[in-house]
Amino acid sequence: MSVTNQERVVAFRPATPADDDFLYELYRSTRTEDLGAVELHSDQLELITRMQFNAQRQQYASDFPDADHEIILVNNKSIGRSIVDRTTERILLVDLAILTEYRNAGIGTIVVKRVQAEARVSGRPLRITVEKTHPVLPHWERMGFKRIAATAINFYLEWTP
Repeated sequence: MSVTNQERVVAFRPATPADDDFLYELYRSTRTEDLGAVELHSDQLELITRMQFNAQRQQYASDFPDADHEIILVNNKSIGRSIVDRTTERILLVDLAILTEYRNAGIGTIVVKRVQAEARVSGRPLRITVEKTHPVLPHWERMGFKRIAATAINFYLEWTP
């Protein structure tokens, strides 16, 4: 599936092992602010980032073994990824990550609307987890997601068709 957005064609394809280097760089781009505040030698920072990346992958594989992993493309260039887990009761957007230079351009909204359309057709709620301090939280709420639970760190949000 592809969508045109302001002279950009947004498309999706399944992630493959050939995407591993891109997925690591994408992960690094999402951790820059958190890890940039820590004063470490670049080798140490690389080691910590790799460990966190591998831990996240293992956790997702363990918790969501049947999830679909897709690469988000803009004009055939890999710019992000989404992980979606589906059960008969719900659809869970496990992760959505976009390279820094492509953020705030409506691409994430395209991804979410695509999954919302699937949820609407299937009659299942769409759920996500967002850190309480994440700056994108108000955007999720503007897209119709409601808080359904919370932990000390996260809000659990749900959109119902």
